[in-house]
Amino acid sequence: MTGLRRVLVATDFTTGAAAALPRALLLPLAPGAQLELVHVLPAELPRRLVASVRADVAASLDAALAAAQRLAARAGLDVALRPRIESGRPVDALLARARTSRAELLVLGRHGRRVVRDLFIGSTARRLAHRSPIPVLVANHAATVAYRRPLVGVDLTHQPDALVATTRAVLGERPLTVRLVHAFQVPFEGMMRRGMSAAAVKSERAAFRRQARAAMNALCARHQGGALVWKQSVRRGDPRSVILSEAAQRRADLVVIGSRGPATLLRALVGGVAETVIDAAPGDVLVVPPPPR
Repeated sequence: MTGLRRVLVATDFTTGAAAALPRALLLPLAPGAQLELVHVLPAELPRRLVASVRADVAASLDAALAAAQRLAARAGLDVALRPRIESGRPVDALLARARTSRAELLVLGRHGRRVVRDLFIGSTARRLAHRSPIPVLVANHAATVAYRRPLVGVDLTHQPDALVATTRAVLGERPLTVRLVHAFQVPFEGMMRRGMSAAAVKSERAAFRRQARAAMNALCARHQGGALVWKQSVRRGDPRSVILSEAAQRRADLVVIGSRGPATLLRALVGGVAETVIDAAPGDVLVVPPPPR
């Protein structure tokens, strides 16, 4: 493992956004890694205000990077910190910049949820998580230490190996136990309970549990080696509830979850796994996109 070489950090200078850059500096960075701090100006900004607003933003970026440089110097990090101002819709502009800079990871802070607006439009973090072709790390708190209690929500049907590999890249190679959590559900269990005996339903649950445990054992075996140690939990239930329950129980400071792609209206109204975890997890959330086809 050589560490992350190009990281894009988004900021809008709010309190929530301030957590992103300190967290980025605590990631496993390669020598000479490039960290770019990006602010996106609104496209509809009146022309007469553009120059003054850009000057204010540039000054704020420089101040944030100066503080980050001091942190990096105290930690002995060899990193290049650069400011960047973009214009347009935040999600579109950040994704475009990530492509241009060939970023390996996009980091941003999590904001307080605005129920009505986020329901129909979606927060920047959640929209980025579903559209980004690279992993998105949503920082919830200002960090002073590297992750200690990471948890990975594993969907065994959607590239679990890519999920685990990305987790390894973001955690780095250091002695650490990583908890892999899988939630399984028995298809049509409600109908089974009406047409089958309790013993038969219990037997079906046990069969699905054994199948899930076998797949998780194989996943852990494929990724053993190095300093990271993979442990597993298999529980029956809704993935959102299981992951958040495990995260609370284990005081996880990072929850890793996979994204299934662009959000739909149904998911916006009901809440998918990634959205729910981003909104409700007490710690940071890393959303990993599906591998390219």
